[in-house]
Amino acid sequence: MGELGWYKNCLAMVSNPAQPYVALGRVDGIVDFINVSAPDNPKILSELNLCKEGISDIQFSQQGNYMVACAVETGIIFVIEVFSFKFIGLC
Repeated sequence: MGELGWYKNCLAMVSNPAQPYVALGRVDGIVDFINVSAPDNPKILSELNLCKEGISDIQFSQQGNYMVACAVETGIIFVIEVFSFKFIGLC
């Protein structure tokens, strides 16, 4: 089985309902997208540095096209387009 041992500071982990991706919210405000189509060899697809506060909640849209990530301590909500891994909005 593959390992991502450097993810000890993960606050949230959610799988995409349509793609073999996992999103990880970290204590340093970064969201990582991991391709888990080969469980023995997970690959980082993208790393988004959203803020300095921890990303403690993540949800995907039903089709998996969009994701929201929240820094609960500050109440900031980020909207991300998944297929381009681009930040598209802030609430």
